[in-house]
Amino acid sequence: MQLFITVLACVLAAANAESSVCCSYGDSRVVMAQWDAVFTASNGGKVTTGYALFSRLFELAPGAKDLFSRVNVGDMRSPQFSAQMVRVMTGLDLALNALADQPLLESLTGHMAAQHAARPGVTVDGFRMMEQSIMEIMPQLIDNFNPDAWSNCLHGVIDGISNGLS
Repeated sequence: MQLFITVLACVLAAANAESSVCCSYGDSRVVMAQWDAVFTASNGGKVTTGYALFSRLFELAPGAKDLFSRVNVGDMRSPQFSAQMVRVMTGLDLALNALADQPLLESLTGHMAAQHAARPGVTVDGFRMMEQSIMEIMPQLIDNFNPDAWSNCLHGVIDGISNGLS
């Protein structure tokens, strides 16, 4: 039944969008398993991954640092920035682990979208840069990285979190 609902949701999404990607049940399982291996790694997975993702984001979009000035981004190892990075990574963890539960995922990403809409300067383009950062860093951290599954699933998460931004 879950597979039928996922396929139906993909068909409906494709019918309603010019360029649609669909996170299938199989894709979601791959992404959740691969993410879990990275996020829970004994070498400080969430912190190590967070530093890698944010470092790449700031290489791609140096101006993005301005959005984190209140959390001491000038020193990415500071307690303030580390705490912010862990909050972001935890939000990403929640969203990725909800991929197989569409109502939960929509609730989570809707809540995150509202939080980001209240922050001046946060844009859809900024989230696209974070998506690019994730897609570039994850293959370095994940054995047998599945770029199709990640692209299909991550794009929907990013769309949900950036919903309502310009």
